[in-house]
Amino acid sequence: SAETSALTKSVTILSRLRSTRIASPDLLQAPHGTMSGCIIYCGNLPLDVRERELEDLFDKYGRIREIDLKLPPRPPGFAFIEFDDPRDAEDAVRGRDGYNFDGEKLRVEVARGRMGSGGGGGS
Repeated sequence: SAETSALTKSVTILSRLRSTRIASPDLLQAPHGTMSGCIIYCGNLPLDVRERELEDLFDKYGRIREIDLKLPPRPPGFAFIEFDDPRDAEDAVRGRDGYNFDGEKLRVEVARGRMGSGGGGGS
């Protein structure tokens, strides 16, 4: 029946979404745009930086949902850090933009795109 077919498609789509890299399953229920402003970009990172160091540097601003650390072959490294609350992300930008980290000034701003997009090839 048409209802069974639609249900099967929905289950297939949900299982595909769940198999992709998502920080938390509750993001699947979030309406489009609700996470806007919760992700910050942190640039000018040394290539030997560890995720734990970023967590220590930013967790004072609020609960961190995910850190997506990118260490390219040549410096600088960068990361996308997702907070639960956009106000925490804004506080982190105010508190850490220009911050001296390992002799370099960090560049911290609210991210313009979605975390995880633009990486690894294929569509």
